Amino acid sequence: MSVQLVLAAPIVAATATTATGRATATANEPGVLHLADSVLSGAMDSALANAALDFSEIIEITAIRVNGSTLLVRGRNTPSSPNIFTPHRKGNLVALPDIRVASADTIVVEFTYIYAGGQIDSFLGIPFTPDRFAKTRNPVMGPNEVWVGCPATAVADDTAVTLTATCSDSGLIDLRRIAFKHELDPTANVNGGQGAQAAWVSSVLSLQVASRYEMIVSGSGTAAAPMGMFSLQRARNLVNLGVHRVDSGDTVVAQVRMDAGAAGDASFGFPMFTGKLGALGACSPCS
Repeated sequence: MSVQLVLAAPIVAATATTATGRATATANEPGVLHLADSVLSGAMDSALANAALDFSEIIEITAIRVNGSTLLVRGRNTPSSPNIFTPHRKGNLVALPDIRVASADTIVVEFTYIYAGGQIDSFLGIPFTPDRFAKTRNPVMGPNEVWVGCPATAVADDTAVTLTATCSDSGLIDLRRIAFKHELDPTANVNGGQGAQAAWVSSVLSLQVASRYEMIVSGSGTAAAPMGMFSLQRARNLVNLGVHRVDSGDTVVAQVRMDAGAAGDASFGFPMFTGKLGALGACSPCS
């Protein structure tokens, strides 16, 4: 499988009792979108007792449009669909096609909420293989791996912070299995159970490998990929970010944002193989 990026839409905020949202992801270059693996998640962005509550399951999708052409939802009498792109699904629920796009093409997901408790923020991420990555392949990782992590970093509500994981050895890192942890600081308004799951309601704005490639992309606005795509608690890998060759001292830098109505902290990490690499062949784009 070729290496993928995440084509992400800017954050969508909705406040009405029956709120209508429109997440628009704009292609930044030619390539192929893997729509069936898309993720759409929602966060309660308010300092209430249910701060950090994951609202992915109450989203109702009313339309998916590629350059204005409707793919879903089909049916009579103003149909809507449950959120088939929830990050919690264990498998894809519909075999949507892979679609070739050109630079500036748009993918729009229209949806509704029925909720009166405050602002809800939504995030859309779509696995995307740009043409320049079409012939990339992932080498086989070795049997003995280590885990590379970053320092835990405090995150204020509605604020972006930078997390940096530094490789202490040369080798291969597997970003297909990257894992983010995001939790809220326990307070009188937030219990530990909900707070520990804040990754479901946060976003990843940027992910750069050794300062060479940006893995979260957008052709318009600030990309905000759902952190649920990379959550420690995800049921499966949702995007193939690839295996990359790194040298000692190389960094993987992520910018993340909390949208849960309270302060917290975040960290991330990924597996690394430091054994003999000579027989493993060509690497992903970051070779």
